[in-house]
Amino acid sequence: MPFYWVCPNCNRKNFYSGSKTTNAITTCPGCKQKLRVFKYKFVEKPQINHRKPQKTTNKLPIIKHNGMVGDLIEVLTWSINTIKNKPEVKDKIKWSSYYRKHQKWSRYRDYFQSLEADK
Repeated sequence: MPFYWVCPNCNRKNFYSGSKTTNAITTCPGCKQKLRVFKYKFVEKPQINHRKPQKTTNKLPIIKHNGMVGDLIEVLTWSINTIKNKPEVKDKIKWSSYYRKHQKWSRYRDYFQSLEADK
């Protein structure tokens, strides 16, 4: 079982990749001393990510607003495609916020597409 160990003489961090664990004897590359490395096993603390993950479904792509209906249709299409494969949307769970957003955005997109077609 591989593990990291720290030499007590030179404080160098080393990696042991052998199959033995408790009887592992190896030489420190820094000070050239033979040690029973299991005694000096080094356990790294896992890094905890305190930041919350970004919710991509609520982010809209940044576009320059120039008053065009086509840009609005593009943004609505992007939003719908972002959440269309969610299980709540596929199962049509009516109290789900994803399903309600999908329905609302689809109605808006259909309306603006009909305006675009009337031109």
